[in-house]
Amino acid sequence: MMLSLEDLNINLANYITSKTPDHVVVVTSKLARQFCLNKINDLTNCDIIEVENGEACKTLQSAAFVWEKLLEYKVNRKSMIIAVGGGSVLDLAGFCASTFMRGIPIMYIPTTLLSMVDSAEGGKTGINFKGVKNIIGTFQQADIILNCPTFIQTLPQLEILSGWAEMMKHGILEGHSLWKTIQNGILDASDPNWNQLIEQNIQFKQKIVQSDFKEAGPRKLLNFGHTVGHALEALKLNDPEINHGICVANGIMIESLIAFEIHLCNTEFLNEINSIFNRDFPKITYDKSEIPQLREFIKADKKNDIEGIKCTLPNRIGDVEYDVIVPIELIEKVLLNWISV
Repeated sequence: MMLSLEDLNINLANYITSKTPDHVVVVTSKLARQFCLNKINDLTNCDIIEVENGEACKTLQSAAFVWEKLLEYKVNRKSMIIAVGGGSVLDLAGFCASTFMRGIPIMYIPTTLLSMVDSAEGGKTGINFKGVKNIIGTFQQADIILNCPTFIQTLPQLEILSGWAEMMKHGILEGHSLWKTIQNGILDASDPNWNQLIEQNIQFKQKIVQSDFKEAGPRKLLNFGHTVGHALEALKLNDPEINHGICVANGIMIESLIAFEIHLCNTEFLNEINSIFNRDFPKITYDKSEIPQLREFIKADKKNDIEGIKCTLPNRIGDVEYDVIVPIELIEKVLLNWISV
């Protein structure tokens, strides 16, 4: 359910009252605290743990900092953690909550488009380690998620694009109404139609997750664009103009090119995807000398196993398959071609 800011505050107050926690601790980022937290009435007087913005917070050091603060605030299993922020904050806070005392209840209040349509849903938590995305983490659902699309109006366009990339992925997988949404183009930040679009994307992801929570089968479809996307994200970690969604969008294009090379998809599909990509997203480039780094990041992807590099690749709009084994040499060829055109 999408909530207005007023309804968010009402629902939050009612939920806290119903659960009667002995302590409420908020985990948030600098930006979310500046632009969003002051709009949430019942959290302004709670103990607050502030972490870095974006991927910079998803480290073992940040997790240790949160755990130390939870000890300092005497958090116990009757306490409640509330994560307020984008996907990185939710990933970190969820991981810390799921591991502290073997599990503390957590609520998510996502404040970015990406976190509303993707990160908050599905019960994945995680931090990065040794340059590998989300390699340490747990599966644990939030007790409740309160979505307020009003927060989209606080976002720069780069953040809206980040969420739009995950919506593009959902559109390709679903192939019907969600794909039509992507074809119609990005909405203005204040457009009331965001409510319906976000709800549709959440329902789509929930349907897949509910069928395969631990990602043994169909949930792997949601990894489309992420094998290469995560490698690009690791490579460009310190570039402020490149975020998760931009990397996923580029990953979708590059993995589509890989699918074309092994005769899964055709030129018509490539042209359709390329037209959306060129309209909505910046292209990520890198030096030829950086391809070996990308290779190592891809080889370290947690979806791989002894059989080799496993990708989720498209046949056509609405028809995508997972666990496609792709030779690393072919991936390197496509990565090289990507910066040659």
